[in-house]
Amino acid sequence: MDGLSVELLQLPARFFSAIDSGEYNHAAQYMGQNGIWHRQGKQLEGVAGVLEALRDRAADRHTAHVVTNIVADPNENGGSVSFLLTAYEYVGDATAPYPLDRAKGIGRYVANCCVENGMLKIAELSSRIIFKAP
Repeated sequence: MDGLSVELLQLPARFFSAIDSGEYNHAAQYMGQNGIWHRQGKQLEGVAGVLEALRDRAADRHTAHVVTNIVADPNENGGSVSFLLTAYEYVGDATAPYPLDRAKGIGRYVANCCVENGMLKIAELSSRIIFKAP
């Protein structure tokens, strides 16, 4: 397996792990300069747009994004990776371990990626919700 394939496979988990740990600057760096994230009915554009949206998250919002069923299709320009994302969320002042009721939802995601300055970046991230908690 070549380096690009490994990067494609790791990108979704690295991106969402940075979000879950509150490392928003780090998470935003996975976006391409002109990258687009279709998120919760909004279109976030570039590093700045993603960073602004992440910084707007409530301080008492705790999440865990679990990435599974990853399929990577590398090409000479970067490639694409599709995956399932299961989201868990707790909003409140408790400290870890947080109360767990059920998953908030499961979505099918596709990240089209490009190489910028020698690094793999997200050019476009979109999703389709397939399960949603009541």
